[in-house]
Amino acid sequence: MITRERIKEEIDKVQDSYLDVIFHIVQSFEYAPAIQTPAENAADRWRSFVESTYGTLANDPIVRDSQGEYEVREAL
Repeated sequence: MITRERIKEEIDKVQDSYLDVIFHIVQSFEYAPAIQTPAENAADRWRSFVESTYGTLANDPIVRDSQGEYEVREAL
């Protein structure tokens, strides 16, 4: 397992010209959001969509009307 001390030891070996870059890299992880896999993210979005739309047509049911008469067309 990598510890903070091990990381600090490795940083001590880096040339001074790279310290600014390392600082910005470390700083970018300070407020990094939790990483979700695409499958988890898609599942969460789908679940949220279903929860937000569930029951929206309860008072207006979907009705399929008759299809009527088909037009007879000339063969190609």
